[in-house]
Amino acid sequence: MTTQGPMERIDELAALEPGWSDGEGEKITRDSVSLAVVFASTLNTAVAQAFHIFPGENGSLQFELQEGARVVLGIELGPTENDILFWTFSLESDELDEEPMPNLSVLVERLGEALSQPAQ
Repeated sequence: MTTQGPMERIDELAALEPGWSDGEGEKITRDSVSLAVVFASTLNTAVAQAFHIFPGENGSLQFELQEGARVVLGIELGPTENDILFWTFSLESDELDEEPMPNLSVLVERLGEALSQPAQ
């Protein structure tokens, strides 16, 4: 079995037609795809392969990574170039913490901080 890389997954999701989710779900926007390609290219291979990439019904792309047994990290890119969101979700406390990011550089820095902390 071959593992699909992040760029192939982004291409696959970019090809989704409007209504892809039971009649709902907008086409993935060009801004979302552009942000996702640049973001994925900044990650080392192991981290990039660890992310699961999903379409957002609003035309965004979402990257999710489970870290340890208790925390999920997520990134939502799009639907516009100004929409960059970093979030963490605690499976233990059921708490969601969202942080809008001003640009991809800040997002990558924030992700590095989160990944360097010991898993909870």
